[in-house]
Amino acid sequence: VWADMPREVITLAAVTAIAAACVALFYKELKITSFDPELATTLGIPAGWVNLGLMVLVGAVAVAAFEAVGSILVIAMFICPAAAARMFTDRLITQIGLSLLLAALAGIGGYVAAAWAPFWLGGDHSLGASGMVAVATGLILAAAVLFAPRHGVLLRGHRARVAARTAPVG
Repeated sequence: VWADMPREVITLAAVTAIAAACVALFYKELKITSFDPELATTLGIPAGWVNLGLMVLVGAVAVAAFEAVGSILVIAMFICPAAAARMFTDRLITQIGLSLLLAALAGIGGYVAAAWAPFWLGGDHSLGASGMVAVATGLILAAAVLFAPRHGVLLRGHRARVAARTAPVG
């Protein structure tokens, strides 16, 4: 099965497995060093080394992904799902899971839109999948910025208007 796969797919699968294993193994260290490196150092966790390891891991993922799918899609998938997930939660583990879900939705939605949207609209040719996946990630982020229950612009504005109307005068 693996012999017939393109080299980039094998590389991405290996890097994904390594990244997932590192996050699973070092979740506690990643969490504490990301949010309070001074406390982590006080507790004996080498915050600088954890940060360096994370940067090496991100670099490896970026290099493998750039080779496989190109810069625009890599940048969109690095930023948009995580930023959208952040709009919905303040808990790290929830954000990681939601980021994975939103990235999968963007990938599937973008691919389906690239393949079928032109035909649905009367066109003859499909679109580039990577561009449509990037568009899907942007749409997901825009929807999160607007509609997220706690941090969304529309609901935050609505709460501010309600608060202004109910505030005592004088």
